[in-house]
Amino acid sequence: MKKRINNSFRFKLIFNRALETINIFQPLFISIILQYFSGSIELSIALIFASLSSICVLIDSMLHHPYFLNSYRYGMRLRIACSGLIYRKILRLSLKTLDSKSAGDIINLLSTDATRIEFGMYFLPYLVTGPIQLVIVITILYLKVGATFLSGLLLLSLIVPAKWLILKQYNKFRSRNCKKSDER
Repeated sequence: MKKRINNSFRFKLIFNRALETINIFQPLFISIILQYFSGSIELSIALIFASLSSICVLIDSMLHHPYFLNSYRYGMRLRIACSGLIYRKILRLSLKTLDSKSAGDIINLLSTDATRIEFGMYFLPYLVTGPIQLVIVITILYLKVGATFLSGLLLLSLIVPAKWLILKQYNKFRSRNCKKSDER
């Protein structure tokens, strides 16, 4: 099973890299097209970059849906495998152990936690491609705009702690809700 997960993750990572590379180049092509309206480049060069931008959209639309289809498929397979493992474990437990666990705990494992694993599979490749994309975009911004982009980056980095605090509160309320639903 480990080998199968590694192969599927490798396949998803290649698809994800292709999609993210296209998503990085497309705004660059559009910025070159906009230079035509300021008179810095000729029409033929603008048309070349417009066709390259159109090709990026076409490739993105052709790769985006198969990528997420495969992500859903692998995530669902992983969720089913986890649910099967939990079910087998429940069958092997003694009656004394089963009395100490509520039915809500077991249902919570099967529904909520296994679903989180499934959703984790969709965005797992972004853990690898996200930092790479961040470095590339920061480099491009520095080359295009200069050091003035740091003020915008600072503002965006101030949003991260605020989002973290909101997520912390959300998780606190969610855990309270799960405890109440487990009691039912």
